[in-house]
Amino acid sequence: MKTFQLKYTMDFTFSDKINHHYFTLKCLPNTQPRQRVLTNKVRINADYYSLSKDCFSNSMIYGYKEGEHDRLSLYVGSLVEVDWTQYDTDDSLLPVYLKQTKFTQLNEEMQEYLEPFSSYEDPYQKALALSKALYHTMTYQKGSTNIKTDAQTAFTNKKGVCQDYAHILIGLYRQSEIPARYVAGVMCEEKYTHAWVEFYANGRWYGIDPTNDLLVDDNYVIFSRGRDYHDTLVNKGIFYGMNISQTQDIEISMEEILYD
Repeated sequence: MKTFQLKYTMDFTFSDKINHHYFTLKCLPNTQPRQRVLTNKVRINADYYSLSKDCFSNSMIYGYKEGEHDRLSLYVGSLVEVDWTQYDTDDSLLPVYLKQTKFTQLNEEMQEYLEPFSSYEDPYQKALALSKALYHTMTYQKGSTNIKTDAQTAFTNKKGVCQDYAHILIGLYRQSEIPARYVAGVMCEEKYTHAWVEFYANGRWYGIDPTNDLLVDDNYVIFSRGRDYHDTLVNKGIFYGMNISQTQDIEISMEEILYD
């Protein structure tokens, strides 16, 4: 078990004045079987914000800023206790996590890729073998894909980032009748948000990180889960303005708290 002080700051800068800005942000850890949030502090320079949860039980910060502005700033400070010896056994959404989405659908090449794994009878062992194989098949390359890239495109090019690795592996799992979900969060010593996968086998959920060829352990903090990337978008919103471009600057620190 480990305890982390997590700090997440996000600055949105707009090329010109905007107004009637409505937003939903998913960058707030919540308590669940494998992590316990001891404190959460939120600061945001909006006219109004509140906390809620979506249909996947992800925490959301939603609100608005009405008047003209060209910047929105967010700070989240969380003290989180992580214990991956505890298991999540919730099976209420298994049918949802077996259905492919537009991001996880397989093409013929991916179907063929699955064939050598058909002899595995234990879904847990099959899931581990698929993740390891994908790690050696893909090459991590920033800029080779974008947020709209689906599993088929990334697999064909054999290049991508953590989002692509997760979408591909989820697609392979679901095709193998292994329920799987996309996870967004933070990995210790990383300065960016990260994506990995959870799969359901033998009555419990397991976390696996195909980008790094690792089983998820106490060094990961979860922000959100869903069917694919779209369900875990950190920033979603609308605003009014003409020919506006937006940039966002994100800083993340995750420091382990050591107790005597």
